[in-house]
Amino acid sequence: MRTGFRSRRAALVGAIALAATPVLALPASASNDIDGGLWYYTATGMDEVHQRTTGEGVHIALINGLINPDVPDLQGTGLVVREPSYCAAEDGGPALQAASTVPGAQHATGIASVLLGNGTGLGGQPGVRGIAPGATVTAYAVNGPEEGSCRTIEDATISRGDAFRDAVADGADIVVVPGTISMSTADYVAALRAGVIVVGAGGNDGLTVSGWPAALNGAVATGTVGPGAVLDPGSVTGEHLGVVAPGADIRTIDPTFSTYGISTGSSNSSAYTAGALALLWSEYPDATANQILQALVRTTDGTEHEPSWDEDYGFGSVHVRALVDADPTSYPDENPFVSDGSDEVPTADELGTPVPADSPTSGAPDAGATEPDDSAAADPSEDGEGAPVTIIAIAAALAGAAIIVTAVVLTRRRRVPTRTDDLQHGGHHG
Repeated sequence: MRTGFRSRRAALVGAIALAATPVLALPASASNDIDGGLWYYTATGMDEVHQRTTGEGVHIALINGLINPDVPDLQGTGLVVREPSYCAAEDGGPALQAASTVPGAQHATGIASVLLGNGTGLGGQPGVRGIAPGATVTAYAVNGPEEGSCRTIEDATISRGDAFRDAVADGADIVVVPGTISMSTADYVAALRAGVIVVGAGGNDGLTVSGWPAALNGAVATGTVGPGAVLDPGSVTGEHLGVVAPGADIRTIDPTFSTYGISTGSSNSSAYTAGALALLWSEYPDATANQILQALVRTTDGTEHEPSWDEDYGFGSVHVRALVDADPTSYPDENPFVSDGSDEVPTADELGTPVPADSPTSGAPDAGATEPDDSAAADPSEDGEGAPVTIIAIAAALAGAAIIVTAVVLTRRRRVPTRTDDLQHGGHHG
């Protein structure tokens, strides 16, 4: 258990300057740096890793928005779309279909592609490559087609929070939430006790981890790095940060489903992390969820080591090649992301993790509590923090055409300087 790592600190106060949206040409050097947005795959040696393991036999639940399963990148993969969605177009109306081609389906489609993508793109373009192409991914749509558009469906006994419970009941080994959802802590506790791994996007405002499930005790909250494991300016910090992973400058299909763009954010890093865990669990199916997580924190940055934690990097940067070289069954059966703080939600005691005798447990929240429903926070264009997604057309950029980007300038303690190659980042998630 992560005793002593997560002492409660005052909230970090930072300033975020949102610049106007200039029209810029993508410099050739920037294009080369990110390999057309596929650096997360090529630079981390995924082809070699996939000779050993592809995630086969592991079931990942993706809880996000509407999704387009018909894009070339997802054909022939293990994607399953659970129908219908958990949203209606208007209160009391029928549930929307989860499979959709509306622009709001772009986000979940892009995230599913980071997990499963076959590399076959639109019109002969390079497609998105998946981290765990052999895994099964079931998509649960809890967001409507536009911001704040998810309404209560005609069956009032069903809510968006039920998606998490349904995912666990459907047999998910890993639940990844590239955003924020409302859910019952009782369902969350039951899932972790049943051996389910929960991965959540930590956010992109450069401040502390917020939103559920990322901020829940025992979940893996992800921050964001770019090529060379350089911390992205918007990556989150603080006590609940678990690990950082590739999430900046990632190739994604754009909202028109007609070309590709670049996205940056913890949504991408959460998918990358979930896929990496699936690769290891596929190789060691008898390992427990806690042992898989122990392997994650003991192999960050490319070497096997005793876990150590930092407020900006968590336990470090996910390193897939080192991860799959580890034998998780040799590690303790203990979730390293659980803290013994009495103000954690849920507490270690509620999760069934022994608490040291000198750790207070009074004042624990009710395990049946549910985070207030926040439609805007759960919307696919928000990811729980309110900054918009930025999509940059790569095809045109590589041909020298102008593209639109959102410049995000953020100064924060221990952050590297913003890149100077004019490749700007934007969006709360990607």
